[in-house]
Amino acid sequence: MFSRRQLPLTCFRVIPTLQTKMSKSLKKIVEESRDKNLTEVEMCDRGINNMLDVPGLFTLSNITQLVLSHNKLTGKPLPPRALRSI
Repeated sequence: MFSRRQLPLTCFRVIPTLQTKMSKSLKKIVEESRDKNLTEVEMCDRGINNMLDVPGLFTLSNITQLVLSHNKLTGKPLPPRALRSI
């Protein structure tokens, strides 16, 4: 196996590009939800590892249902006060 230092430079270019695409699509969902005052937001199968990686998620105040199925969430769950309405 390669260590991180031994990997070719091209390996490091793919990861940020994928992350940027994911962030842009998630940001678009958040912006649309905010603009339309949606109460239900679906982010299924988006490759989300951490809810903190979703730009603007915690600025949505109208959410009553957040669907995050088929993602790879890791770590501790968020405290209830993080998303007030859910």
